[in-house]
Amino acid sequence: MVLTVPFEGFADALKSHPGAKVAYVTTHGSRTVVTAADPQTGAILRCHALRQPEDVRSILEKAGVTVHDGMWGDRSEDPGALWVAAVAYKSDSDTPGLWVDTYESKPTTGQVLAELYEEFRETGEVGEVTMEEFIRLADPNVVILSPEEQAEFARRPHECE
Repeated sequence: MVLTVPFEGFADALKSHPGAKVAYVTTHGSRTVVTAADPQTGAILRCHALRQPEDVRSILEKAGVTVHDGMWGDRSEDPGALWVAAVAYKSDSDTPGLWVDTYESKPTTGQVLAELYEEFRETGEVGEVTMEEFIRLADPNVVILSPEEQAEFARRPHECE
């Protein structure tokens, strides 16, 4: 069982699982992944942060969390299988924008949009607007593909022009 929470709530979620004593930090693409396991309940807590690992480590340690390098995973997950999320959005140019990222577990549409928004804020691609305003202006279309859907798509016959 995997519980995915926002980074800002990870330390509090960890406190609600007394068997989870240590958080593990690693990178995955542009994100830092934080996990912890509670052997008493079998739960794995996970979050993604659009911050550098050393920043994540510092924030968690200030919150009283012991942090090590590494990552917990669910044995049922194929470590090579990734979920793919793509977001088409209105851009300032004549063509729409496209943002693509991968996830180790199924993301929600809200999680994908929040990460797109945070990345655009961090890179300066969007000014000081709320996420709600950003979504209204960008008019995003989110597509999430499971590992199985990707495999099925790869098996389909494709015509060459």
